[in-house]
Amino acid sequence: MKKMKFFWAFLILLLLLCPVGTAHAKGKTSLNLAKLTITQGNTKTIKLKNNKKKVTWSVVFGKTNIALKNKKKTGVQVIAKKQGTAKVQAKIGRQKYICKVTVKRKQVKTVDVIVNGKKFQAELADTAAAKELAKRLPMTINMKELNGNEKYYYLSSGLPANENVSGQIKTGDIMLYGSDCLVFFYKNFRTSYQYTRIGRITDPEGFASALGKGNVQVMIQAR
Repeated sequence: MKKMKFFWAFLILLLLLCPVGTAHAKGKTSLNLAKLTITQGNTKTIKLKNNKKKVTWSVVFGKTNIALKNKKKTGVQVIAKKQGTAKVQAKIGRQKYICKVTVKRKQVKTVDVIVNGKKFQAELADTAAAKELAKRLPMTINMKELNGNEKYYYLSSGLPANENVSGQIKTGDIMLYGSDCLVFFYKNFRTSYQYTRIGRITDPEGFASALGKGNVQVMIQAR
């Protein structure tokens, strides 16, 4: 009997100390991301968890690489502008929360080739040489005539060559001869020479006439 009384007294005391329905302790305020990797031109939201207070968002490093918009107590949108690194800060009173941002270069797949005021679209090949060339854009080059079927230009520094293209050359092909000679072909022909593929003019109609018979200035830029 005494044991039962003791049990009930203990249970009542326990209920008094731990009432049913007690709310859980509030979580700590924090960013959902300590690090963020984003590609140029893209947008990503950084969220601030468990916060109802006024917050000041700012870029404390790398201000030319990113921009911020839609600043709220619950988060902010990060816009990737330029390749590089940056830091986003959320400040509440004296407390600071930092997210490190890395902006990656956007992979260029399509470029404009401008010859004598005429613009042609070119698709880049999935080769290391094409990707490296894209990093150097925009560029304006003075190309020389050769063999009545191509224009060529020697780059100031080479590209990663992987020569495996030979046989049929088509109008609009863009190739790399060796590691530093950029070649635009404007006639169909067969060859035993080997090239690394850079890309191709998607619609080569009028490309030969735009290049002309002699040397020509060509501008290449990302779309």
